Amino acid sequence: MSRSLSAFAVSLLLCALALTPALAVDDTPTAAATAPLTPMMTDITAALQAGQAQVAALAAQLATAPDDAAALALHRAIEQAKMDGQLQVLGIQARYARTEGRVEDATKLEAAIAAMGKVAVPVNVEQRAAPNADAAGR
Repeated sequence: MSRSLSAFAVSLLLCALALTPALAVDDTPTAAATAPLTPMMTDITAALQAGQAQVAALAAQLATAPDDAAALALHRAIEQAKMDGQLQVLGIQARYARTEGRVEDATKLEAAIAAMGKVAVPVNVEQRAAPNADAAGR
């Protein structure tokens, strides 16, 4: 993915997160928090909240993972859930851009979605010996 396309996608995600009052860290009421959300922001907020709920459920399972293999599988599931959430937000933005006639923006977003879907996640984890505390000078 080109740098400008990556920067564009990241900036859109950051804007979506910054404009989502339900997910803001500061809970003090503001004019933006009380103003009605646009249809696009309503869809993005719902997608982000669903993604956060899914990640929280996986994280709860991770806390009680019976072994390293299960923990690794849950970590990968969390990574995938986060990636799916990002792709969903970009898809919502692309859909609204196309509906609103912003074809160039929609095309850039769709290209970012296609490029993000091609990210290779390693299947095998390199096995290494456990560190030796004596060798580290402890």
